[in-house]
Amino acid sequence: MNKDEKIHYLAKELIPFREDADLKTRKILEEHYNECKDCMKRIELLDGVTSNEDLDIQTNKEQVSPFKGLIIFKLSIFAVFLVVRISIIGIITFNFYNSNVVNYAGLVSNLILFYFPIVGIINIIVFLFYRNKLFWVLLLFDIIVLLFLDDILQFF
Repeated sequence: MNKDEKIHYLAKELIPFREDADLKTRKILEEHYNECKDCMKRIELLDGVTSNEDLDIQTNKEQVSPFKGLIIFKLSIFAVFLVVRISIIGIITFNFYNSNVVNYAGLVSNLILFYFPIVGIINIIVFLFYRNKLFWVLLLFDIIVLLFLDDILQFF
């Protein structure tokens, strides 16, 4: 390897750090960059990629969610919580309608005994992991179910 090839190799390696070099080194590098077309292309490529406008364009093109797996996990857990709520309400109303005696006190006691504890745990988990309007909507739904399900079933 002759002296020019060594300078070319070092200059090529120092392209990203050319602004940080001291004055004497920067002068040598600039002389080489002005003479070498290969190094000049690399500088233009590097400057083109790292300029703010190009960087903004690249980030806008590639809007990838870094937590896609976490979002899918949270949605699946929420779906399971909804299925559990609806299943418990369905089982309680099924037992209410299939009993020989229509007993609204038994319906309320089943709601308090089965629905209330599970929904309490689910609401705590939803509050900790979701903390948004969804928690308040579900809490309102649960309160309506606990207070008015027996009244709603009386109409049917």
